[in-house]
Formats: sequence, structure tokens, C-alpha cells
Amino acid sequence: MDRQAVITLRALAYDNNLAKRAGGSLTVAVLFKEGHAGSVDSSRKWTDALAKLGALRVQGMSLQVVRLAYTDAASLKGAVATQGLDALLVCEGLEAEVDALKAVSRAAKVLTITGSAALVERGLSLGIVLAGDKNTILINPQASAEEGVSFSSDLLRLAKMVK
Repeated sequence: MDRQAVITLRALAYDNNLAKRAGGSLTVAVLFKEGHAGSVDSSRKWTDALAKLGALRVQGMSLQVVRLAYTDAASLKGAVATQGLDALLVCEGLEAEVDALKAVSRAAKVLTITGSAALVERGLSLGIVLAGDKNTILINPQASAEEGVSFSSDLLRLAKMVK
């Protein structure tokens, strides 16, 4: 998880529109499904791994990481607005909520990130996926564009495009 967190932050640095969307600081919400053991565990691991990198700056912006239990789209929309969320890291257990997550992220121009190739195929933007002992960067270019993200060609050359 630590390596995936590093790769995630490095990938965010290649978003040409990040500074415009994020403002002065970058806030990443780690979304999980309350009551789903795998989702709760995954969210803790992601949060811990990203928190270890909290001193790092992404495009000159400080990083804040919050854990957020997903309940419904309306609550998420409110959290995006009130907490200034710039990216949603979607953990396992939220597969049934992908359409709602996409609607919120596209309307608010918030990047979606996941560790699941299947969720990138279903319309989330960025995947940092562990296969064996190797991490792969997956990008859904249509989803990214709809979320207001413009990844640089340097990252696109390293990533696998998913449609």
C-alpha cells in the first residue's frame, strides 16, 4: 500500500489542471463502506500510507488526507463542498455505488482514484493496481476528461489506457 500511495501522489503531480481545481491545498478523501470489513481495512491502510507522505507537496500544495464513510451521493456531494475534497480514493466495497460516485465526481470536477482495475473499467479515472509484485497505472481518459483532469503526456506514456 505504501508504494501505491507514492505512485498515486506522483500521478496527481501530472494533472495539468490540479492547481486550478484544488486551490491552495490538496485534499484526498479515502472513501469506504461502513460495515464492510475489507473496505474499512483498505481505507485504514490507504489513509495510513498517504498520511506517511503528508509532508510531501504535490505541485507545491500541501496534502491533507481524510477517511470518509460513504453513505449516499447527497452526503458525498456535501462533503466535497464543505471539506474542499479534490480527489476521491474509492476502496473496495463501493462497487455498487460507482454510478453515484461518477455523478458526484463529474459534477464537482473531483478526480476518482482506485486500486481496482474493474472500477477504472467501470468509469473511475485513475487506478494504481497491484498485480503480483508490480504496480500498474491505469487511466480511463474519458472519465478523466469528464472530471476536469488533464494528465500530461509524460504520465500517459507510462500508463495503460482503459476504455
